[in-house]
Amino acid sequence: DYSGTKLKALIEPYLYPKYKKNNVIRQIFNLIVDTDSIQRGFETLNQYPDTYINFQDCMLNAETMEEIPHSPEFYAINQIPFRWKEIKKITEGKEVEKFLNFIFTSEDDRKMFLEYVGLSFSKDTRQQRFLTLCGVGGTGKSLAIRMIEAAIGQKNISNVGLQELSRRFNTSLLVGKLLNSSADLSTEMLEDSSVMKKLLGEDSIFTERKGENGFMFRNYSKMIFSTNSLPVISGERNNAFFRRLLILEMNKRPDNPDPELFSKLKQELPYFIHLAVVALHELYVRPGKVITISENSKRAVMQMWRDSDVVESWLSENCTIGSGEKADRLK
Repeated sequence: DYSGTKLKALIEPYLYPKYKKNNVIRQIFNLIVDTDSIQRGFETLNQYPDTYINFQDCMLNAETMEEIPHSPEFYAINQIPFRWKEIKKITEGKEVEKFLNFIFTSEDDRKMFLEYVGLSFSKDTRQQRFLTLCGVGGTGKSLAIRMIEAAIGQKNISNVGLQELSRRFNTSLLVGKLLNSSADLSTEMLEDSSVMKKLLGEDSIFTERKGENGFMFRNYSKMIFSTNSLPVISGERNNAFFRRLLILEMNKRPDNPDPELFSKLKQELPYFIHLAVVALHELYVRPGKVITISENSKRAVMQMWRDSDVVESWLSENCTIGSGEKADRLK
Protein backbone atom coordinates (compact mmCIF):
# COMPACT_ATOMS: atom_id res chain seq x y z
CA ASP A 1 0.00 0.00 0.00
CA TYR A 2 2.74 2.45 -1.07
CA SER A 3 0.31 5.33 -1.63
CA GLY A 4 -1.49 4.73 1.69
CA THR A 5 -4.94 4.83 0.09
CA LYS A 6 -6.08 1.53 1.61
CA LEU A 7 -5.15 2.48 5.16
CA LYS A 8 -6.64 5.95 4.81
CA ALA A 9 -9.89 4.39 3.60
CA LEU A 10 -9.95 2.31 6.81
CA ILE A 11 -9.33 5.36 8.99
CA GLU A 12 -12.10 7.57 7.62
CA PRO A 13 -15.18 5.58 8.87
CA TYR A 14 -13.94 5.87 12.47
CA LEU A 15 -14.01 9.68 12.43
CA TYR A 16 -16.85 11.97 13.44
CA PRO A 17 -18.18 13.86 10.37
CA LYS A 18 -16.57 17.17 11.37
CA TYR A 19 -13.11 15.47 11.44
CA LYS A 20 -13.40 13.78 8.06
CA LYS A 21 -10.87 16.09 6.47
CA ASN A 22 -7.85 15.21 4.37
CA ASN A 23 -5.34 16.78 6.76
CA VAL A 24 -6.78 14.93 9.79
CA ILE A 25 -6.79 11.59 7.96
CA ARG A 26 -3.23 12.23 6.79
CA GLN A 27 -2.03 13.06 10.32
CA ILE A 28 -3.58 9.89 11.76
CA PHE A 29 -2.12 7.89 8.89
CA ASN A 30 1.36 9.25 9.64
CA LEU A 31 1.02 8.38 13.33
CA ILE A 32 0.14 4.78 12.48
CA VAL A 33 2.88 4.36 9.88
CA ASP A 34 5.52 5.83 12.23
CA THR A 35 4.60 3.50 15.12
CA ASP A 36 7.83 1.67 16.00
CA SER A 37 6.16 -1.59 17.00
CA ILE A 38 4.81 -2.22 13.51
CA GLN A 39 8.01 -1.43 11.63
CA ARG A 40 9.49 -4.41 9.77
CA GLY A 41 12.57 -4.57 7.59
CA PHE A 42 12.47 -6.30 4.25
CA GLU A 43 14.54 -9.18 5.62
CA THR A 44 11.84 -9.98 8.21
CA LEU A 45 9.09 -10.51 5.61
CA ASN A 46 8.10 -13.80 3.93
CA GLN A 47 9.14 -15.96 6.88
CA TYR A 48 8.34 -19.32 5.31
CA PRO A 49 10.33 -21.95 3.34
CA ASP A 50 11.27 -21.11 -0.24
CA THR A 51 9.44 -24.17 -1.56
CA TYR A 52 6.07 -22.82 -0.35
CA ILE A 53 3.57 -21.24 -2.75
CA ASN A 54 1.09 -18.85 -1.18
CA PHE A 55 -2.38 -19.51 -2.61
CA GLN A 56 -5.57 -17.84 -1.39
CA ASP A 57 -6.69 -20.84 0.63
CA CYS A 58 -3.40 -22.34 1.86
CA MET A 59 0.36 -22.47 1.66
CA LEU A 60 1.37 -25.30 -0.67
CA ASN A 61 4.72 -26.99 -0.11
CA ALA A 62 5.62 -27.75 -3.73
CA GLU A 63 8.26 -30.24 -2.60
CA THR A 64 5.91 -32.48 -0.60
CA MET A 65 2.56 -31.18 -1.99
CA GLU A 66 1.44 -30.68 1.62
CA GLU A 67 -1.19 -27.98 2.21
CA ILE A 68 -0.29 -25.77 5.18
CA PRO A 69 -2.77 -23.33 6.78
CA HIS A 70 -1.99 -19.63 6.56
CA SER A 71 -0.37 -18.03 9.60
CA PRO A 72 0.32 -14.38 10.57
CA GLU A 73 3.84 -15.53 11.47
CA PHE A 74 4.64 -15.97 7.77
CA TYR A 75 4.41 -12.21 7.09
CA ALA A 76 3.73 -13.16 3.47
CA ILE A 77 3.46 -10.21 1.07
CA ASN A 78 2.88 -12.17 -2.17
CA GLN A 79 -0.11 -14.34 -2.95
CA ILE A 80 -1.13 -16.17 -6.12
CA PRO A 81 -4.73 -15.00 -6.80
CA PHE A 82 -6.19 -18.50 -7.07
CA ARG A 83 -7.35 -21.26 -4.71
CA TRP A 84 -5.21 -24.39 -4.73
CA LYS A 85 -8.02 -26.74 -3.69
CA GLU A 86 -9.84 -25.77 -6.89
CA ILE A 87 -6.74 -25.83 -9.09
CA LYS A 88 -5.69 -29.35 -8.11
CA LYS A 89 -9.03 -30.73 -9.33
CA ILE A 90 -8.50 -29.37 -12.86
CA THR A 91 -7.32 -32.15 -15.18
CA GLU A 92 -8.14 -30.73 -18.60
CA GLY A 93 -7.31 -27.59 -20.56
CA LYS A 94 -7.77 -28.05 -24.28
CA GLU A 95 -6.79 -24.53 -25.33
CA VAL A 96 -3.72 -24.47 -23.07
CA GLU A 97 -2.55 -27.84 -24.37
CA LYS A 98 -3.13 -26.75 -27.96
CA PHE A 99 -1.11 -23.58 -27.37
CA LEU A 100 1.76 -25.35 -25.57
CA ASN A 101 1.96 -28.07 -28.22
CA PHE A 102 2.20 -25.38 -30.89
CA ILE A 103 4.96 -23.24 -29.32
CA PHE A 104 7.22 -26.07 -28.15
CA THR A 105 9.39 -28.07 -30.54
CA SER A 106 10.59 -30.59 -27.95
CA GLU A 107 9.46 -32.15 -24.68
CA ASP A 108 12.43 -30.74 -22.75
CA ASP A 109 11.52 -27.21 -23.96
CA ARG A 110 8.09 -27.72 -22.42
CA LYS A 111 9.55 -29.04 -19.14
CA MET A 112 12.02 -26.15 -18.87
CA PHE A 113 9.27 -23.60 -19.46
CA LEU A 114 6.76 -25.07 -17.00
CA GLU A 115 9.41 -25.61 -14.30
CA TYR A 116 10.47 -21.98 -14.58
CA VAL A 117 6.86 -20.80 -14.39
CA GLY A 118 6.42 -22.95 -11.27
CA LEU A 119 9.51 -21.37 -9.71
CA SER A 120 8.00 -17.95 -10.44
CA PHE A 121 5.14 -18.75 -8.06
CA SER A 122 7.63 -19.09 -5.19
CA LYS A 123 10.51 -17.11 -3.71
CA ASP A 124 12.98 -19.93 -4.43
CA THR A 125 16.05 -18.41 -6.13
CA ARG A 126 18.46 -21.34 -5.92
CA GLN A 127 18.43 -21.97 -9.68
CA GLN A 128 19.83 -18.46 -10.36
CA ARG A 129 18.35 -18.47 -13.86
CA PHE A 130 16.37 -16.18 -16.12
CA LEU A 131 14.29 -17.05 -19.17
CA THR A 132 14.18 -15.36 -22.56
CA LEU A 133 11.61 -16.18 -25.24
CA CYS A 134 13.19 -15.54 -28.63
CA GLY A 135 11.73 -15.63 -32.12
CA VAL A 136 10.07 -13.74 -34.93
CA GLY A 137 6.92 -11.73 -34.31
CA GLY A 138 3.52 -13.35 -34.12
CA THR A 139 4.71 -16.62 -32.60
CA GLY A 140 3.04 -16.30 -29.20
CA LYS A 141 5.88 -14.91 -27.09
CA SER A 142 3.87 -12.01 -25.67
CA LEU A 143 0.88 -14.30 -25.23
CA ALA A 144 2.94 -16.71 -23.14
CA ILE A 145 4.17 -13.86 -20.92
CA ARG A 146 0.61 -12.55 -20.48
CA MET A 147 -0.48 -16.01 -19.37
CA ILE A 148 2.27 -16.15 -16.76
CA GLU A 149 1.47 -12.64 -15.52
CA ALA A 150 -2.23 -13.46 -15.22
CA ALA A 151 -1.42 -16.60 -13.25
CA ILE A 152 0.92 -14.80 -10.83
CA GLY A 153 -1.22 -11.68 -10.40
CA GLN A 154 -0.41 -8.10 -11.37
CA LYS A 155 0.38 -7.05 -7.78
CA ASN A 156 3.29 -9.51 -7.76
CA ILE A 157 4.87 -8.26 -10.99
CA SER A 158 7.27 -5.55 -12.15
CA ASN A 159 8.06 -4.76 -15.79
CA VAL A 160 11.65 -3.57 -16.19
CA GLY A 161 13.61 -4.36 -19.36
CA LEU A 162 16.99 -6.07 -19.28
CA GLN A 163 18.92 -2.97 -20.37
CA GLU A 164 16.89 -0.78 -17.96
CA LEU A 165 17.88 -2.74 -14.84
CA SER A 166 21.23 -0.96 -14.60
CA ARG A 167 19.59 2.49 -14.43
CA ARG A 168 19.32 4.23 -11.08
CA PHE A 169 16.13 3.55 -9.08
CA ASN A 170 14.91 0.78 -11.42
CA THR A 171 15.97 -2.15 -9.25
CA SER A 172 13.73 -0.80 -6.48
CA LEU A 173 10.74 -1.73 -8.67
CA LEU A 174 11.64 -5.42 -8.15
CA VAL A 175 11.40 -5.21 -4.35
CA GLY A 176 8.77 -7.63 -3.06
CA LYS A 177 7.85 -8.97 -6.52
CA LEU A 178 7.66 -12.59 -7.66
CA LEU A 179 8.24 -11.84 -11.33
CA ASN A 180 9.89 -9.21 -13.47
CA SER A 181 8.73 -9.55 -17.06
CA SER A 182 9.29 -7.51 -20.18
CA ALA A 183 7.99 -8.17 -23.68
CA ASP A 184 9.75 -6.83 -26.79
CA LEU A 185 13.21 -6.69 -25.23
CA SER A 186 15.51 -4.15 -26.86
CA THR A 187 18.15 -5.63 -29.17
CA GLU A 188 20.64 -2.87 -28.34
CA MET A 189 23.92 -4.02 -26.88
CA LEU A 190 23.92 -4.77 -23.14
CA GLU A 191 27.05 -3.05 -21.87
CA ASP A 192 26.69 -3.86 -18.16
CA SER A 193 25.48 -7.29 -17.05
CA SER A 194 26.73 -6.93 -13.46
CA VAL A 195 23.35 -5.77 -12.07
CA MET A 196 21.58 -8.77 -13.60
CA LYS A 197 24.13 -11.15 -12.08
CA LYS A 198 23.71 -9.52 -8.66
CA LEU A 199 19.91 -9.76 -8.86
CA LEU A 200 20.15 -13.48 -9.63
CA GLY A 201 23.00 -14.21 -7.23
CA GLU A 202 20.98 -14.52 -3.98
CA ASP A 203 23.01 -11.72 -2.37
CA SER A 204 21.67 -8.54 -0.79
CA ILE A 205 22.02 -5.56 -3.10
CA PHE A 206 21.66 -1.82 -2.62
CA THR A 207 18.78 0.08 -4.19
CA GLU A 208 16.94 3.34 -3.67
CA ARG A 209 13.68 5.06 -4.51
CA LYS A 210 13.70 8.64 -5.73
CA GLY A 211 13.64 11.07 -2.82
CA GLU A 212 14.10 8.32 -0.20
CA ASN A 213 17.00 6.74 1.64
CA GLY A 214 18.65 3.76 0.00
CA PHE A 215 18.29 0.29 1.46
CA MET A 216 19.46 -3.30 1.02
CA PHE A 217 17.23 -6.10 -0.26
CA ARG A 218 17.51 -9.63 -1.58
CA ASN A 219 15.80 -10.10 -4.92
CA TYR A 220 13.61 -13.16 -5.35
CA SER A 221 11.72 -12.15 -8.49
CA LYS A 222 12.18 -14.42 -11.50
CA MET A 223 13.08 -12.78 -14.81
CA ILE A 224 11.27 -13.45 -18.08
CA PHE A 225 11.90 -11.48 -21.26
CA SER A 226 10.89 -11.82 -24.90
CA THR A 227 12.68 -10.58 -27.99
CA ASN A 228 12.75 -10.97 -31.75
CA SER A 229 16.54 -11.04 -31.73
CA LEU A 230 18.92 -11.66 -28.83
CA PRO A 231 21.12 -8.69 -27.84
CA VAL A 232 24.90 -8.79 -27.86
CA ILE A 233 26.52 -8.75 -24.42
CA SER A 234 29.66 -6.64 -24.23
CA GLY A 235 32.32 -6.69 -21.53
CA GLU A 236 31.44 -10.20 -20.32
CA ARG A 237 34.81 -11.90 -19.67
CA ASN A 238 33.47 -15.23 -18.41
CA ASN A 239 30.32 -17.31 -18.73
CA ALA A 240 28.66 -16.01 -15.54
CA PHE A 241 25.90 -14.26 -17.49
CA PHE A 242 25.38 -17.00 -20.05
CA ARG A 243 25.23 -19.87 -17.57
CA ARG A 244 22.27 -18.12 -15.92
CA LEU A 245 20.38 -17.79 -19.21
CA LEU A 246 17.63 -20.09 -20.48
CA ILE A 247 16.42 -19.52 -24.04
CA LEU A 248 13.15 -20.80 -25.46
CA GLU A 249 13.07 -20.38 -29.22
CA MET A 250 9.62 -19.68 -30.69
CA ASN A 251 9.60 -19.40 -34.47
CA LYS A 252 6.32 -21.07 -35.52
CA ARG A 253 3.62 -18.72 -36.74
CA PRO A 254 -0.01 -19.87 -36.86
CA ASP A 255 -1.58 -19.93 -40.30
CA ASN A 256 -4.78 -18.36 -38.97
CA PRO A 257 -4.13 -16.33 -35.77
CA ASP A 258 -7.02 -16.35 -33.32
CA PRO A 259 -7.67 -12.84 -31.90
CA GLU A 260 -9.66 -14.40 -29.04
CA LEU A 261 -6.95 -16.87 -28.04
CA PHE A 262 -5.84 -15.06 -24.87
CA SER A 263 -9.43 -14.91 -23.62
CA LYS A 264 -9.71 -18.65 -24.15
CA LEU A 265 -6.39 -19.32 -22.43
CA LYS A 266 -7.31 -17.06 -19.50
CA GLN A 267 -10.38 -19.18 -18.82
CA GLU A 268 -8.07 -22.20 -18.42
CA LEU A 269 -5.49 -20.51 -16.17
CA PRO A 270 -6.15 -22.95 -13.28
CA TYR A 271 -5.08 -25.82 -15.55
CA PHE A 272 -1.95 -23.89 -16.62
CA ILE A 273 -1.09 -23.23 -12.95
CA HIS A 274 -1.65 -26.90 -12.16
CA LEU A 275 0.79 -27.93 -14.91
CA ALA A 276 3.44 -25.52 -13.60
CA VAL A 277 3.07 -26.63 -9.96
CA VAL A 278 3.32 -30.31 -10.94
CA ALA A 279 6.43 -29.52 -13.02
CA LEU A 280 7.97 -27.69 -10.04
CA HIS A 281 7.19 -30.63 -7.76
CA GLU A 282 8.91 -33.00 -10.21
CA LEU A 283 11.94 -30.68 -10.20
CA TYR A 284 12.13 -30.78 -6.40
CA VAL A 285 11.95 -34.58 -6.15
CA ARG A 286 14.66 -35.16 -8.79
CA PRO A 287 18.20 -35.88 -7.57
CA GLY A 288 20.09 -32.58 -7.49
CA LYS A 289 16.90 -30.50 -7.83
CA VAL A 290 18.25 -28.75 -10.93
CA ILE A 291 15.97 -27.17 -13.50
CA THR A 292 15.68 -28.86 -16.88
CA ILE A 293 17.82 -27.18 -19.55
CA SER A 294 16.66 -28.16 -23.01
CA GLU A 295 19.10 -29.03 -25.76
CA ASN A 296 17.66 -26.19 -27.84
CA SER A 297 18.40 -23.77 -25.01
CA LYS A 298 21.98 -24.99 -24.63
CA ARG A 299 22.58 -24.52 -28.36
CA ALA A 300 20.98 -21.04 -28.44
CA VAL A 301 22.89 -19.83 -25.37
CA MET A 302 26.18 -21.06 -26.85
CA GLN A 303 25.44 -19.22 -30.10
CA MET A 304 24.65 -16.03 -28.19
CA TRP A 305 27.92 -16.40 -26.28
CA ARG A 306 29.84 -16.77 -29.52
CA ASP A 307 28.12 -13.74 -31.02
CA SER A 308 29.05 -11.67 -27.97
CA ASP A 309 32.63 -12.92 -27.43
CA VAL A 310 35.00 -13.19 -30.40
CA VAL A 311 37.55 -15.13 -28.31
CA GLU A 312 34.99 -17.74 -27.31
CA SER A 313 33.80 -17.88 -30.93
CA TRP A 314 37.33 -18.53 -32.19
CA LEU A 315 38.01 -21.14 -29.50
CA SER A 316 34.81 -23.07 -30.21
CA GLU A 317 35.41 -23.06 -33.95
CA ASN A 318 39.14 -23.80 -34.01
CA CYS A 319 40.03 -25.65 -30.80
CA THR A 320 39.24 -28.92 -29.08
CA ILE A 321 38.35 -28.09 -25.48
CA GLY A 322 38.83 -30.75 -22.84
CA SER A 323 40.80 -32.06 -19.89
CA GLY A 324 44.30 -33.20 -20.90
CA GLU A 325 44.31 -31.36 -24.23
CA LYS A 326 47.48 -29.50 -25.11
CA ALA A 327 48.40 -26.82 -27.63
CA ASP A 328 51.86 -26.72 -29.17
CA ARG A 329 53.66 -23.43 -28.92
CA LEU A 330 54.15 -21.72 -32.26
CA LYS A 331 57.77 -21.10 -33.23
